[in-house]
Amino acid sequence: MQKRSLWVVGVIDSFPVQTERGVSFTLRIESIKLQTTNPGESDLAQTIQGRIKLGWYIPARSQRPVKVKHLAPGERWKLLVQLKQPGGFRNQGSFDYEQWLFKQKIIATGHVKASQHNRKLNNNAGSLLLRLRSYIDTKLQQAMQVSQFSQQQAGLIRALALGERGMITVNQWQV
Repeated sequence: MQKRSLWVVGVIDSFPVQTERGVSFTLRIESIKLQTTNPGESDLAQTIQGRIKLGWYIPARSQRPVKVKHLAPGERWKLLVQLKQPGGFRNQGSFDYEQWLFKQKIIATGHVKASQHNRKLNNNAGSLLLRLRSYIDTKLQQAMQVSQFSQQQAGLIRALALGERGMITVNQWQV
């Protein structure tokens, strides 16, 4: 799995977090297969249970603007990814990233590779609760845009309504 290109089919099971460099999200794996380079080789598909934490980044050296796909919870995607085993620093007294990944049932981390074959398979593949939270989030964001809340206020409202803390800034956590 380490440093190899794999085709993964899975469902986005978290709220994607937009950054300047792209988007990060978790994907619940449904199937995974090794990318083959020879057309005659057969792809060996495997069913693996677990979640992976992915980033879909804008290429750093891109001469033209590249759009990262809009992602939503509950969507089923087929993606070409490069994965690595979860790991983190083990400094005493600091945040244990590897343990956090383990508690979140994340079995690997990685990034989406550029491919014309990356595609959304369908919209409503996630759990009913996840789809409901996503629908409420969409309506909440529309209402907040009309009401002209600040980014900080919108982050707090979203956290209180949905339990989604992705829009809360580091400064807001300091009390």
